[in-house]
Amino acid sequence: MNKIENIVKNYNFESLDDDRKISESELFIYEEELGVKFGQQLKEYILKYGYLAYKHIEFDGINANQKLDSDMIRDTKNIRNLSDKLNELVVIENQGDGDYYLVDSNDNMYEFIQDGSLELKKLDIDLCQYIYDRFLSVK
Repeated sequence: MNKIENIVKNYNFESLDDDRKISESELFIYEEELGVKFGQQLKEYILKYGYLAYKHIEFDGINANQKLDSDMIRDTKNIRNLSDKLNELVVIENQGDGDYYLVDSNDNMYEFIQDGSLELKKLDIDLCQYIYDRFLSVK
């Protein structure tokens, strides 16, 4: 998470104000709703930032005001209707055109392409590195 903290400090990133973030004790509500355990990096990301956005990149998150209607929860539920392969994964980024990036309970990243093939590809990267690399690509 240190890599992300450093880049967030140096650029004008958008994230939730403290009063709109969920507490650590509330995480289980969202894990139960999705039927998954969040990985350590995903938990830290949600608790520290809520969500992150910079220029045209926006990572899903959980907002204390939106609760179960937060982008992360809504997007994850919506794509699960497409394939059983997605039931253990959580959406972290919706890039549009049916292209999603997801994370598992070990913070491993996956790309899901909804182009008819419903291809799910495991990436050789964890959540923190993925976020860091995505933001570096546009800084």
